[in-house]
Order: sequence, then C-alpha cells, then structure tokens
Amino acid sequence: MEQFAIIASHPPDQCPTANETIRKLFLNRAPEMPKLAERLGVEYLAGPIISTEHKSVAIVRAKNVESVRNLAIESGMIQWNTVEILHGVSMDQALEEINKLKPIY
Repeated sequence: MEQFAIIASHPPDQCPTANETIRKLFLNRAPEMPKLAERLGVEYLAGPIISTEHKSVAIVRAKNVESVRNLAIESGMIQWNTVEILHGVSMDQALEEINKLKPIY
C-alpha cells in the first residue's frame, strides 16, 4: 500500500460556509466519504483536517494513485476544490533511499 497526501483548496466564494449550493453538496456528501473511501480501497491515516485558509489535508493509504483520484472525483471534491494528490513514503523508506545516494556537493 502506498501513502498519499490529499490537499484540497477552494476560493472563499466556493466555501461551504459562504456558498449555499456548495454547503448542501458538502453536507450531503461528507457523511458518505468513509464508505466511498472503503469501497475504493482508500484508508484514512489522518484527517481530513479542515482549516480556515480554505484548505483541507488528509493522509491516506491506497493501492495506487488511481484509487485516490477516484475518491476525489466520485466524492465531488473536485467540483469546488483544486485537489492535489502527493505520493509519499515513510520516514524509514526515505532514510533508506537517502543512504543509497552519494552527496553531490
């Protein structure tokens, strides 16, 4: 299983706190997110954490990026957010990779 960060951001006028259409969409779909994630094989490790900067962040584990992308699409998250999906590795794996490289400077 791979690890990913999902970073979603939207302008203030598309925020569920300000936009009634987005609010209804968000309130209807938010309770369905855990079931959708489970169906797509996406496991939340942290979050989603929602900030006052009109951003949310979640750390997930999934078999592949396509599963995470499908979560963003099927949840409708992409309809009012810019969604960035970042692939990452554990600290242990990063340390292992660093130790295989020779410094260039």
